[in-house]
Parts: sequence; C-alpha cells; structure tokens
Amino acid sequence: MLLLLKKEFQILLSIISINLISLLFEELKKSENFRLARATGGTIVSSFEDLEKNDLGNAGNFEVKKIGQEFYTFITGCKGFCSSTILLFGPSRDILDEIERNLHDALSVAKNIFSNPKIIPGGGATELAIGNFLYEKSEKQKNDSFFIYKSLALAFEIIPKTLIENFGSSVIYPITQLRNIHRKKGFFFGFDGKNGKIVDMRKINIWETLSMKTQIIKSAIENATFLLKIDRVLGGITEKETEKNRKK
Repeated sequence: MLLLLKKEFQILLSIISINLISLLFEELKKSENFRLARATGGTIVSSFEDLEKNDLGNAGNFEVKKIGQEFYTFITGCKGFCSSTILLFGPSRDILDEIERNLHDALSVAKNIFSNPKIIPGGGATELAIGNFLYEKSEKQKNDSFFIYKSLALAFEIIPKTLIENFGSSVIYPITQLRNIHRKKGFFFGFDGKNGKIVDMRKINIWETLSMKTQIIKSAIENATFLLKIDRVLGGITEKETEKNRKK
C-alpha cells in the first residue's frame, strides 16, 4: 500500500491492482502522516517527481468504517513495522480527556519498566520501610540532625496514612500494626486500599517502578529545599529591618 499526501486533490482516488493500492488523501495531518509512514514502512516525499521504488510502503488491508457520526480509516496487516492507533470512546469530552490522561500515565509506566525493569512493592510498603529506616537513624544522631531524620520519616509515612484514610479506617492502629509487621516479617507488607487489609504486596501483585518512585522522592526533596531557602531569605530580611528600627 502506498500512502501519499497531496493537498490539491479534493476527492479520494483509488487505483486498485493485484498487490498494490495507491491512495491520495487531502489535508492529512503531519502527525498522522508520520504515523502512517512508520506503520507501512514508507518514506514521506514532497512531490511525485521525487518518488522512488524504495519509498513505497505496504499493508495488508485498507477499509473505511463509520463509528458514530465519524468515518475512520483502518489500515491493518502491516508486517515488520511497529505502530498502532488506540481509539477511545466516552459519553463526554471531559471523560475522554480523563481516559486519555490515565492511558498516557499507564503507557509511561510501561515505558519506564522497559527502560528500567526494577520494581518495588506498592501499597505504602516502600515509604514505610524508608520511614522506619530514618527513625532508626534518628535515634543514633546526637545533634540537631535528629530532627531532620525524624521529619523525613514522618513525611514518608504520609503515603500509607493517606491510603488508610481513603479507605475510611482510623490511622493510628493500622499504621502501628504495619510498622511492627515490617520489623518482624519484612518490608513487602502494605495496605490494600480495596479490601482495607494489611497484606503481602507480592501476593496481590501491587508494584511500583523504581525509576518513577526515585524521581518523585527527588522532586519532593528539591521542592522542600527550595521552600526552606525562601524562608531563610525572608527571615534574614526581617532581622535586618528589626535591627535598623532598634538603632533608630
């Protein structure tokens, strides 16, 4: 199958032969043109004079289907090339936008797994394990670093606490129980937000990508550091102004 872009044509022209279907579309979007070229293995050319045999792409089937009030062109049977289109349907534009965002997030997670296949347990298990580690480190500190470690530990515990609150349970007993389980049985245990129980994340297959979790923690620490720097600057200006007023 050969796909060519020709804006001057106002109608669809089809020339059918034994193994070749040539199609000319009017006002094809640039992004769609790139996807079609990638799917069929063809090369985008600007004019017929530049067309060569190696520029031709191929596909198994071409058909036009009407879905709702719109017509869609389906090109299938492309062998040896990696490209596809996902159609999303919904009752309103807002729901479709939300579905698209969720799908994009899911595809991004899948992409991260291929680039970095390392995974960690979800359900707040990882955050609580880091929090317990920081608590233990804080007890060994003999200076003001104690407060830094403890504050970070409390910040990491927000994730499992939020999961418990979203289920509608009281936070105090489940988080204490989960902390004790981590010390005795390991850090794979987390909170199942669907059933409201503390379970082994390996049994219910709830995982998170290491790359995503690392980036989230780095961004959170950078934002907190940025806010602390602003507070120090404002505090310094206030002290200087206070000293001037006293001298006057």
